[in-house]
Amino acid sequence: MAISAGQVQVQIKAIDRATNVIKGISGTLKGLMGVAAGYISLRAVTSTVKDLSQSFMRQEKAEVQLNSVLRSTGQIAGVTSERAMDLAKSLSDLTSFADESILEAENLMLTFTKINSEVFPDAIEMALNMSTVLGQDMKSSVIQLGKALNDPIIGATALRRVGVSLTDQQMDQIKVLMEQNDLYELKKLS
Repeated sequence: MAISAGQVQVQIKAIDRATNVIKGISGTLKGLMGVAAGYISLRAVTSTVKDLSQSFMRQEKAEVQLNSVLRSTGQIAGVTSERAMDLAKSLSDLTSFADESILEAENLMLTFTKINSEVFPDAIEMALNMSTVLGQDMKSSVIQLGKALNDPIIGATALRRVGVSLTDQQMDQIKVLMEQNDLYELKKLS
């Protein structure tokens, strides 16, 4: 079967037209992809700004709450607002917890009025570790640890329920420390 020159020309024109249509579609798709990429970038920026704004508001709320807790407890723990914020910042650099989350934990820990400034930093760090190891929220860890430190005999029982065991020797040390603390408190009052 022989192909005529006219048939070849028709086929060439059809191919040229199809190529032009495909180029047009390709250009349109590239334009749409650019718009979509811009939209996606805009959404990412908007989401980031929203996250930062929420984080800032949460930080501000935690700082206001910190000052309120310190006022309501008469700073009985001996922890200042500045010291609490510095501790939160330093622990956030060392852990996966944000400083506003740590401040919230500190606020709760400061409501346990028998925890003093010497124990406070270690207690917060222990609460963060407990949350990580036990896979529980920080609030639960702070409450459990705060109760244990506020009343060690009863608190040790609560810690055992979540898997933290103290040896008999540690329990004896706790009893001795409680007696010494009671004597110290009596001495302060006289």
